Amino acid sequence: MLKKTDPQIIEGIRRGDRQVLAELYREMLPAIKRLATAAGAGPEDARDVFQDAVVIVFEKTGQPGFLLTSSFSTYFYGICRNLLGNRLKKKSAGNVTIADDMKYREDDNADAQALLETAERHRLFHRAFRLLGDDCRKLLELSFEGESPESIMVILGIASNDYFRRRKYLCKDKLVRLVQNDPAFEELNLRK
Repeated sequence: MLKKTDPQIIEGIRRGDRQVLAELYREMLPAIKRLATAAGAGPEDARDVFQDAVVIVFEKTGQPGFLLTSSFSTYFYGICRNLLGNRLKKKSAGNVTIADDMKYREDDNADAQALLETAERHRLFHRAFRLLGDDCRKLLELSFEGESPESIMVILGIASNDYFRRRKYLCKDKLVRLVQNDPAFEELNLRK
């Protein structure tokens, strides 16, 4: 199915290689959409599940001792299936059954619930981050990437160190408030 080898795909995801991610979307998203449709979910659910699965693969493959025991496409499909089941179960507040031919058993070492919560936290953060203004997003992106305050000030045309520190504080504060005001935040906190 996928043109690249399993190690190439995993390494591409780890590096954020756009070509690998585009191939993964092109080749795997239709199957995930069919899975979602068969389970009674919509295309938006399929895309969300797909993105969460990419985050999980990124995190899981970075752990020491990670070993892929099936083909990558089977592994990825299984993660998506588990995420979709959890998503639908949460939406319906009841039991969700996905037909046996769609089942996948992830290896025994995987803590699917922890991975799901991590993916949900990432999605919550990114959703809030997108709501920030362009200036705040740029300032925080540069900070997260490890740029020095001096170079950020030059890039953004900020002349005063005091103004930079105040602006960074306000941007972080706004991001925290956006995260905390998201309805998903309280749900994630209640699970702890």
